[in-house]
Amino acid sequence: MTSGQEIIAAAELLSESLDDLRIDRERWLLEIMVNSESNEWCERLVGRRESVGRLLSWPRPGRRKIPTDVIPRFILESLGIDFLRIEKIREVMLSGLQIRSAEKFQQLTELLLSHGAESESIGDLSMVDFRMGTALSQSYCSHLGLPESFAYRGTSDNRSGMEIIRSVKRLPPLIDFQERIQSLAKETFESEHGRAMIVMPTGSGKTRTSIEATLGWLLVNSEWPSTLVWIADREELCEQAFQSFKQIFVHLCQELEEKIEVPEYTQLWRYWGGLDSNTASLGEQIERTGIVVTSVQQLQARMRNSDEIVEQILSTPSVVIVDEAHRNLDFIEELDIKFRSNECNTRMIGLTATPMRRERSESSRLIQLFEGNVLCPIEGAEYDIDVMITELTGRKILAARIDVDPYQLIDYSSLNSQIGEQGYLEKIVQLICKVRDMGRKSILVFTREVEHARILSSCLRLQDSAIPAQFLDSNTPSEQRKTTIRQFKDEEIGVLLNFGILTTGFDAPNTDAVIICRPMDQDDSLFRQMVGRGLRGTEFGGTPDCIIVHFEEDF
Repeated sequence: MTSGQEIIAAAELLSESLDDLRIDRERWLLEIMVNSESNEWCERLVGRRESVGRLLSWPRPGRRKIPTDVIPRFILESLGIDFLRIEKIREVMLSGLQIRSAEKFQQLTELLLSHGAESESIGDLSMVDFRMGTALSQSYCSHLGLPESFAYRGTSDNRSGMEIIRSVKRLPPLIDFQERIQSLAKETFESEHGRAMIVMPTGSGKTRTSIEATLGWLLVNSEWPSTLVWIADREELCEQAFQSFKQIFVHLCQELEEKIEVPEYTQLWRYWGGLDSNTASLGEQIERTGIVVTSVQQLQARMRNSDEIVEQILSTPSVVIVDEAHRNLDFIEELDIKFRSNECNTRMIGLTATPMRRERSESSRLIQLFEGNVLCPIEGAEYDIDVMITELTGRKILAARIDVDPYQLIDYSSLNSQIGEQGYLEKIVQLICKVRDMGRKSILVFTREVEHARILSSCLRLQDSAIPAQFLDSNTPSEQRKTTIRQFKDEEIGVLLNFGILTTGFDAPNTDAVIICRPMDQDDSLFRQMVGRGLRGTEFGGTPDCIIVHFEEDF
């Protein structure tokens, strides 16, 4: 995915080409938009001109008039890596290259001629389609001076040619409330078909505590080699667990090497999102040893097809850990029946930060599934998450929550519209800017619609006092998503907008403000999960406090 800096670099290159050619930018853009009926990218420009223009108060003498100096940036913000899919833009970029570097222009001309261009004229050269992920697209961007990310759509191998090898540092020891969970979990492992539900708030080390408790028990009690299965329902949660297993297995072997004979290695399998290229090997090895990290979706799909590998995985585990156990209850209950009927005495541990469900019947099913054995880090808080949060906030494990009334932040006198969708989005822009003015550098925003996330991110980047913002949705390719989240963690992106995909499996300790733009009950488990994204405290590498803004307004 292109970064904010790469977008700016490409926009400057387009601007330079337009200036070199002395092109009337307004007329040129209008000619592009006239073709909107036959080109989806032109149509996207037309739609974005109106939606963003309303929020930025661009004048409308019949149609929104984009400020001349903003046009290149507007195109890049609206189209991103697709901007070269428009023929008229390719024509300008090629003409600009011809002026800047005759040698590179000639090299690219020869390449385009070999890909079907009828002549060396700019018009014919620009007619050669720009297809992502090809050798042509890579050469195209290289010759034009564009960042390489414009040649791919998240499918390229983005691994660096060089990596830094860092020394392995010992993990800090579990602290007392985590040790309590570890001790209680070990008691569960000692019982036949043991069942327990670990309840820990987001940001309190739920993943590490459960993995260390499970692996530690298996190693110390000579239950290794064994099979351990971790089940989650999102790719981010799967990858987070996978990386945690790698780190914690090494840590435990270092800690226990003087007490027991530790294994030289173990096999750790990625088995989610279609990652099954090594299933033959997995099937051969899983009966003996292995850690399998898998997803609910992949298990369900493979079980429907009576996949032999899945049957082997689910017939042999010593321990199964179900992350976000409150989700997919029907499927987890189905697995529970399967595990109770096998001969491996499979123990099952559920993890959740929000055990109480909106429907009482779901809460009852969840408790019954894990035999009422609720493991809580704070004694007496098994069924009251607020007691736990208060205690852990006081100890700086969790960040202090600062609730801010959105209506105290909105300046109604400056709104162009106070009603409808435009007024609604204007208010959100104001909220984000006001929270930024309060010194917050890493703001996570949950929107009520995917399109709102797109429009708002463009608006924030294009306004006079531009804010580095980006959005994610369910269609964002996995590699692009990883890049965007890394940029947010590194504070290259100051505002990250999304629609419902960062409620779980998202770990950015620097998050110091969360804005939720959806009408929700604050006791709803989903709302608590959203808020929890910003509540990692300083003791765990997070922030001292986090601003929470709940904007419930409808339109």
